Amino acid sequence: MNFHKSKLGGMCISGDRLFRFASILNCRTMDIPFVYHGLMVGGNPRKASIRDGFLEECRSKLAKWKSKNLSFGDRIYLIKSEFSSLPI
Repeated sequence: MNFHKSKLGGMCISGDRLFRFASILNCRTMDIPFVYHGLMVGGNPRKASIRDGFLEECRSKLAKWKSKNLSFGDRIYLIKSEFSSLPI
């Protein structure tokens, strides 16, 4: 495990204690909420700021296909293939 690339986060733990554990493991600390595989983890999903990143990523993927001349079936196939790989 590469601790220089790792981050340590905690819930219901003081910042000093978290920092002490991170220094023992020789890694950094992280704040919650955080982004994991493009999705926000630990945030309130009702807030628009949490959903904005995900929606912008979806818009950018769909915008690439607008310039292409695709049939309706091809568009459905692309949407299913792209978004089935995203974590639920």
